[in-house]
Amino acid sequence: IIRTKELLTKEDLLSKWGNPTEQKEGDASYYAGNGRAYFIDPVAEEKRFVIGDPIDIKDVAKSAGGAPALFRDIERLRRSTDEDRHFTVLFSPAFFFNDDGAPLFAAERAKVKEPLSWFLGDGLQGGLASMQFGDSFYLEMRLLGSLDKPKFELAKEVRERLKQIPSKLEDYFVALTPPAYWKKLSFRYPRMISTLHENMRVGVENDQAVMNGYLEGPAAHNLVLGGELLLVTAPGTAVAVVAEPKETVPAVKTIEQALALKTSFSFDSQSLEFAMRDLAEDVKTNLLKGSPVDFTIKIIGDDLKLDGITRNQSIRDFKQEGKTVAEVLTALVRKANPVTTVKDPSELDQKLLWVVGPDPDDAKKSIILITTRQMAEKKKYTLPDVFKVKLN
Repeated sequence: IIRTKELLTKEDLLSKWGNPTEQKEGDASYYAGNGRAYFIDPVAEEKRFVIGDPIDIKDVAKSAGGAPALFRDIERLRRSTDEDRHFTVLFSPAFFFNDDGAPLFAAERAKVKEPLSWFLGDGLQGGLASMQFGDSFYLEMRLLGSLDKPKFELAKEVRERLKQIPSKLEDYFVALTPPAYWKKLSFRYPRMISTLHENMRVGVENDQAVMNGYLEGPAAHNLVLGGELLLVTAPGTAVAVVAEPKETVPAVKTIEQALALKTSFSFDSQSLEFAMRDLAEDVKTNLLKGSPVDFTIKIIGDDLKLDGITRNQSIRDFKQEGKTVAEVLTALVRKANPVTTVKDPSELDQKLLWVVGPDPDDAKKSIILITTRQMAEKKKYTLPDVFKVKLN
């Protein structure tokens, strides 16, 4: 959300945005182009607007710029927030442990899921974490339990779990052999957590279990840095990794040549949308340096809806090594296909597929489109050979 100091006319804004196409959602208008969408607030017109993913902005337009409806418990927590706090996040605990939250725990972050589940416990309906940065660092967390869990019992359980965190961390560090660049910090980190615990108060306020505390200003940076390094260091012996020199890649001038390049791509759990985003970034960053090819992957959400497929479709245990980019794309759409019994991508039940086609926002440019078999046929896209039905 952007609020401007100076008044800007709609024409000024649209010009700065590259004259995106006007779209209608009920009585409201929003503008879309180049993979982004824009909504001008009808109340504070010419002084406030929103930029985001077209799917999200379409929802904003549907509510005419109004605030989204929140779950009852999240709304109760929101009313206890401080608008002057530097950082505040509201969360529904269930989100962390369903398919929508799965991308948060991809790759090395997977090790966070089990301890997070242990810390939040059972019977939790909502949570809030907020921070204030300055000469002192202030941290606050509020948890709202279900109706059958007394608020004082929730606070007591939280207090007990907080007491266990320092010793659990020490036990984990016994199995950890940190690399030299953060070994000294690793010795100090459990003590940092103990200091955080010693400076925290746990109580009850407005039916919520509340934990808060003050530390010296630099504590915020040190806690985050130590946590990040802890995430990326696996238990076991520290190993120095030396990058192998990559083979010289011939000049790539077309998207078809880019699809023929070999790469490796793997993750534990990811949504279809984020997997495609990361693959495109990997190809552009690691395979196409200096190439004029703009390797872009776009999911055509409206096409997918007709077959009941969403951008959040989960892809799990994905691993492709030494495969062409085209083969990786095929493996991704196979993993995300709604029919799980497909044995060959040429089968009609392989509904989700990729094609090379014109960019919906710029027909002169060819990109990778994620669509469905029926819509590819309707729009007369040329299917890659791997998806063509085999005739007996």
